[in-house]
Amino acid sequence: MLVDFLRSYKDELISEKATVEEGLDAIRTRLLESQKFLDVVKDETAEVFTDFTPRNINSKNQERIDETEAEIADYEEQISAMELRLSNIENRLNETTEAIREAETFRQRTGKEVSVDKDILINIISYLPADPMRAKIELENLL
Repeated sequence: MLVDFLRSYKDELISEKATVEEGLDAIRTRLLESQKFLDVVKDETAEVFTDFTPRNINSKNQERIDETEAEIADYEEQISAMELRLSNIENRLNETTEAIREAETFRQRTGKEVSVDKDILINIISYLPADPMRAKIELENLL
């Protein structure tokens, strides 16, 4: 039962990781598009004006540049937040894999199934992100 629960939790983490990676790819694509657009607008703004070119083009382009730079900064913040979230998911995934391996090793050594209440396991999982060592100790106490 313990191993089955940990495996289902691992599957949830894998699904969440895939979702975050897809979102991260989408934001990175939008960031690249915004950076390319910014380059185009800056190049257009830097062109030499003739005597008959109205000067309001430059102010419109400056507004676009400011908006695009703000978008780029927002995308970069989102990317760093998603990378941190992805790192946390990967850490929990590694810890869950280790817990599965330990539970399977124990089951093989003792030759019996480990049975634990689901509420206890959920409580232990809540320790994983903040205090993985405590979660390990709690799992060891169950065994």
